[in-house]
Amino acid sequence: IDHLADCSVRLITGAVSPGAASAVAYEAAMALYDDVFGSHAVTDDKSAMQPVIDHIKANLDRPLRVADLAEISGLSRAHFSRCFAESEGLPPAEFVLQQRLQRAAKLLTKADFLPVKEVAIMCGFEDANYFSKVFRRLYGINPTQFRTNGMYASLGTAR
Repeated sequence: IDHLADCSVRLITGAVSPGAASAVAYEAAMALYDDVFGSHAVTDDKSAMQPVIDHIKANLDRPLRVADLAEISGLSRAHFSRCFAESEGLPPAEFVLQQRLQRAAKLLTKADFLPVKEVAIMCGFEDANYFSKVFRRLYGINPTQFRTNGMYASLGTAR
């Protein structure tokens, strides 16, 4: 808002030509746009990461290496990791883990006929013990308790 006020003052007091007035007005409009909708860089990062996110969500049952995700984005691994974390708020490996655990929670509640070990495999966990450990870390209880105690009702309160 301060930037917008400065532009307004400059427009009123210092615009000596129509071109200068237009430039100041454009600057003010862009400042207002960024305040309301966020910066262009974040939007561009989000859209640039969408193919990667789509790939992750479609392949949660398979190995998802950061190097392979970087290749999908067309960026180097290091640059991809920085851009992804900036865009999504989590490093790529943590994002994948979070997506896997969210899918597991849904499967545990919607497909109660599936053994926990099968849910783990369907969500990309080769080791059911590791799956149980990371599930407990996020939700506070193990997958079997989550299923039997009806904890799916509190998915929004995950740690």
